[in-house]
Amino acid sequence: MEREYTPLSPHCARALSDKIYERRKAASLEIEKSTKEFLTRNNTPPIRKMLKILGQDFALSPNSNSRKGGLLGISAVAIQLKHRCPEFLDEMITPVLACLSDPDHRVKYHACESLYNIVKVARGGCLPYFTHIFDALARLATDQEGSVRSGAEALDRLMKDIVSESPAFDLVSFMTMLRERIMTQSTAARQFLVGWISAMNSMPDIDMLVFLPEILHGLFEILADPALQRNCQSTLDSFLETIKKNPQSTSFVDMTATLIDHSQSSVEVVQLTALQWLEQFVTLSGRSLLPLTSGILTAVLPTLPNRYGNPCLPLPRSSDTVSCDSESQREISRCATNINERMLELVTAEGEDFDADLGPVISVLREFLDHDSTQTRMAVLRWILHLYCKLPAKMQNHMDAVFPILLNVLSDEADEVVLLDLEVLSEMSKKETTNDEKDYFQQFMNSLLDLFRNDQKLLERRGSFIIRQLCVFLPPEDIYRSMGILLEKEEDLRFSEHMVKTLNTILLTTSELFSLRTSLKQLDTEPRKELFVCLYRVWCHHPLAVVSLCLLSQHYTHACELLQRFAEIEVTSDFLVEVDKLVQLVESPIFTFLRLQLLEPEKNQDLVKALYGLLMLLPQSEAFLLLRTRLMCIPNQNLTSRSFKGEPPSSEGGPDFKELLSIFEGIQQRKKERESRRQKHKLSHKLLAP
Repeated sequence: MEREYTPLSPHCARALSDKIYERRKAASLEIEKSTKEFLTRNNTPPIRKMLKILGQDFALSPNSNSRKGGLLGISAVAIQLKHRCPEFLDEMITPVLACLSDPDHRVKYHACESLYNIVKVARGGCLPYFTHIFDALARLATDQEGSVRSGAEALDRLMKDIVSESPAFDLVSFMTMLRERIMTQSTAARQFLVGWISAMNSMPDIDMLVFLPEILHGLFEILADPALQRNCQSTLDSFLETIKKNPQSTSFVDMTATLIDHSQSSVEVVQLTALQWLEQFVTLSGRSLLPLTSGILTAVLPTLPNRYGNPCLPLPRSSDTVSCDSESQREISRCATNINERMLELVTAEGEDFDADLGPVISVLREFLDHDSTQTRMAVLRWILHLYCKLPAKMQNHMDAVFPILLNVLSDEADEVVLLDLEVLSEMSKKETTNDEKDYFQQFMNSLLDLFRNDQKLLERRGSFIIRQLCVFLPPEDIYRSMGILLEKEEDLRFSEHMVKTLNTILLTTSELFSLRTSLKQLDTEPRKELFVCLYRVWCHHPLAVVSLCLLSQHYTHACELLQRFAEIEVTSDFLVEVDKLVQLVESPIFTFLRLQLLEPEKNQDLVKALYGLLMLLPQSEAFLLLRTRLMCIPNQNLTSRSFKGEPPSSEGGPDFKELLSIFEGIQQRKKERESRRQKHKLSHKLLAP
């Protein structure tokens, strides 16, 4: 006995389960006709009963053909219901949604088609079921069967149109679903989500910016998928344009952490896009991003261009210049530069009102101070200098952590880095200290000498460069006085001699020391006299250096007395080389004043005798001929009438040269004793050798 399916006719019920599609289709047309008749008589109970039968007995049947027939029948009812469709949605949508998970892909396709027809008729009336429909569409987007995906895509487009028409769409519930799925690893699922995000953002009545912080990380994860980069990039670009138009509605702080994270991505397009967003954020947001300075620096410092573009600094060495391989890399560097400059401007604009904790910023700067890129290291130094100039009180709390690291940078292989580091150290050393504050100038001088002592190659290779640049940033008198005091206490006589030689060469040959040379030529004040005495006491470690100091300060009588003491000093080949260099210095522009004084030999007999003393020290070499030629140009005079006594007229009230001479003799004695001990030690080792 056949089951009763009233109001479906027995023939219609049999046809709905037929394996032939045309027969099932014919049955659906009969259902359409019956539905129309019931509606004409306003008789809805039979319609509900019919939908119940189509849903439970057919759409949920174990027989796949019956399920297909049931779906066709439900679709036929929906088509005829038209504007009354929302009254019957629960009876229609529930079984259809169940069929969207059917193992038979043909049933799933029919379910997509049926739901499409229902939604097309119901329009906004189907929105209460949006969550279930969206969930089903998300699954179908990853279906392996192309026909199913095609059907789902048509339904997906229809749902987007309906949402765009409805002012009552539940955006909060939608975003909850989106957040749950945004981190999926499936390319198809990601494409589905990006499509919905893009569609929602394009709807004028929906403000997606409010929810953007919740999905931005997921969008950047999707951007890393090569198959979706174009669509995802377009969606992100659209969001960014909206942000530019409505910066007041944007939660910059909430999204910046995400941008910082992805700006360090190994995927070039992700890194570039994150930096482009960050560039706009620091431009539009103002001071609100200052508390995130440490993170922003972490993002931009490693990506700065290879040529920093500071016209005041020398260009990097060719070995340090790496060309950008692509337009993207050039754009990354451009963005990083702009972000870095803008953040510096924000600190400038806010001054002491800078309300961020400097601790994390300093930690980041310390981390990147030994970065492989020269330009990154230079940017770090610029930041430290900038913070110190703009926020000296806040930076004072971090000086103990920063200062030692800056001293280590003096060993950097790049000259431009060392130059900028010297400027930073000099700026920190200028501040006058109180009893409660450290004297960073003195600490700087102490550490610099320690650095030279422990790294003699650095002293030879870059010592002159460092000291010359320091004399640009700081008063040369202070530098030489401080080093003189420290070197006077130095126990390593060999190092002292080397340092004196370096300092003396700089003093007598460089334009940066013009003011100091002027001071030493005119000992007309107590500070200048004290400076001369300080240098003299140390210059004694290098006999020819102290002679040149006396020549520079025009104490020619004492220079003669010193030269007489050279008879007691061991004259080595190195010593003669230094005499040769001193002769060359006498011929240099620095000593033009001295050569002009030779025009009046009667007033400067001690000068003439000092030069003859140098001549007598030299073997007959090129330097000997050069000095002899100079002395032959002196007008005729009688040198034998003046003895080595007294001081020049300018020495009245000047240094006590008797005391200074005893200091010179004492130091030379110490050097002799040191050399004697060295020779004995060397001999004992030879005797003990097997």
